[in-house]
Amino acid sequence: MQTKGTLPEGELESVVADSDDPTMTKQITVPVLWALGVNDNLWCGTTHDCYTSTAPTTEEGFWQPGLLTEFIVPQSGHSINVDY
Repeated sequence: MQTKGTLPEGELESVVADSDDPTMTKQITVPVLWALGVNDNLWCGTTHDCYTSTAPTTEEGFWQPGLLTEFIVPQSGHSINVDY
């Protein structure tokens, strides 16, 4: 392996297992900011471009109406705090 990731495989499996159940997120009643990198392959892996992917719009169904604000960070990937 030439590069090292920061996401353990077990963590990824647990995210995928619960990713289609909005039970927890529908209970949130305060505004939510969802910031993701434009090159986030976890959320926008089909197009590799979160500006053109449908993934951000499908996320809206997991939140109460009007609470979710999406922000796409340019020149970043999944880990927006460590990518550039």
